[in-house]
Amino acid sequence: MEERPNRLSEIIDNGGKKLRINNWANGLFSLKSVIARVAKACVPEYKQFPLELIEEECIDSFTDPSGKCNPEIAKILMTKKPLPNGYMMDCDLLFLINPPKHLRDRGKPQLLNIEMQNDSRELDRCIGRGMLYTSGIYYTEYEQFYRYPEFEKALKVNSVWICPAAPPERQGTVQRFRMMAEEKPDGGDLPPPEFYDKLRLTFVNAGGSMRPYRQDICGFIWALTTPTLSAGARKTWLKEAFGMEMTQVVEKEINDYNWFRELCGHDLYEAKMKQYYKEDLKKERREGEKIGFEKGEQSGFEKGEQSGFEKGEQSGFEKGEQSGFEKGEQSGFEKGEQSGFKKGEQSGLEKGIAQTKEDFALNMLKSNYRLKEINRLTRLSMEKILQIAKDNNLENPRS
Repeated sequence: MEERPNRLSEIIDNGGKKLRINNWANGLFSLKSVIARVAKACVPEYKQFPLELIEEECIDSFTDPSGKCNPEIAKILMTKKPLPNGYMMDCDLLFLINPPKHLRDRGKPQLLNIEMQNDSRELDRCIGRGMLYTSGIYYTEYEQFYRYPEFEKALKVNSVWICPAAPPERQGTVQRFRMMAEEKPDGGDLPPPEFYDKLRLTFVNAGGSMRPYRQDICGFIWALTTPTLSAGARKTWLKEAFGMEMTQVVEKEINDYNWFRELCGHDLYEAKMKQYYKEDLKKERREGEKIGFEKGEQSGFEKGEQSGFEKGEQSGFEKGEQSGFEKGEQSGFEKGEQSGFKKGEQSGLEKGIAQTKEDFALNMLKSNYRLKEINRLTRLSMEKILQIAKDNNLENPRS
């Protein structure tokens, strides 16, 4: 496997509590073949067009400063934009999608914002952030796509939030929000939609609990981001279900994204296990020494007493008892201490590792991880994990 730089320190924030996978996802969702399928599914004006037409005519290709064009990668607009209060709005990806060439004299381009939302459990907060992003992007169009006072020329903003690990109850759904006009009380005519239908927010909810191999946008996101598909199965399914060719560029971005997700989970688990291991090893070693010493002392005394009695009976009770006891005690103590220390250290180590896995499983249960994920990372049995949840009054752990 190709070695990649370990960027764990760059993407762990707040003591390892927040993983930033966005940078790796941005490469995957900058592919024109991916953007075309997102636009067709989530932007109403593009549903009628073939994917090939959207990909070839509607999405500008990336061109590097040397003038070299990459036809598979889309041109990204500036994603950091100033707001009136001086703050910068930092969105993940922002693209300009044009009408097909034969309709450009009658239609206007639109803006497509793609956000990678790994934690979408609190939908109300996500909706609030989404509306902030759409309105912020809409505001910052000024002086880039139109001039005062031509506000009607402002481009529509389509913000699509990709949720690859949505809560089970929302997996396999698409939720849409947009600005609508209310009917006038006097029954008068409403203005045309192009004057107010400017902001659209869409959540694409995928995840492992939904039915796999769906041929819709949720199934497409699942096929791109699930770690359960092999490379061959992913390539076949993307081709058969979505007509997407697995070029070298596409394969690299998919592999990088899924490799990084696996790396984050694996490295965090290993780092935590090593931390727990070192702490518990010191504790168990001290306890092992104490137990080993006590057992060694007891064993040495018993062996010394027996040896001293036998030798004392033969060469003289008084001298034999004294000599046998001293030598037996010394020999028995040393051997018993050594044997007891090794056994105590081994027993303490095993107990420490077992307890570490249980503590780690408890932390994952409290963080609402799925039982299968906890089983995969800790190697604890399902029965043991459920018992840990029961002992700690954690009801209904996620399956």
